[in-house]
Amino acid sequence: MRDVSEAWVRGFVKYLKNDAVGVFMKHNPKKLGRITQNKLLVVLCVALNRAKAERMILVNPCLMLGKGERISAKPSTRTFLEADDVRKLVETECVGDRHGYDIKNGFLFSVLTGLRWSDLIRLRPCDLAQDAHGVHFNFKMKKTGDELRTYIGKQALALLPEQKNANISRSEERRVGKERRSRW
Repeated sequence: MRDVSEAWVRGFVKYLKNDAVGVFMKHNPKKLGRITQNKLLVVLCVALNRAKAERMILVNPCLMLGKGERISAKPSTRTFLEADDVRKLVETECVGDRHGYDIKNGFLFSVLTGLRWSDLIRLRPCDLAQDAHGVHFNFKMKKTGDELRTYIGKQALALLPEQKNANISRSEERRVGKERRSRW
């Protein structure tokens, strides 16, 4: 721990800004994004705060960095759907595909439930359940791997496609889902 000094932290910041690449990008390595750099620096500062609290170091060298030396996360530029946007989508006429699945309804279902598309396309009728609080899906999220119970409102339930064959195989589900996404 004695090697972790103000100069070491500055070197770490320089490494993050100039040389660090994504670990999961073996074939096409890319520099870390500004938000990732910021998060890694925050993790280091938290760890050094803990080391200071446990008297492993006298002072947290991250606190010595000037404002210009820190890696700040750029402000979010996300654009969210507003109620008028959703109303326009509801009013827009769309035709379902040959499998009887309407992409518009799938998107609206995603908007109403907050489910990611990657989770939505993996839902099956057997994932649907009901308890004293209402109808819900129990499933494992693809992105995070977390188990989730999502309650479904009446508007969202009305958008669920009719299940003609609930015993369809997973490979057939994936094939059909891939076809639907490619046409979108």
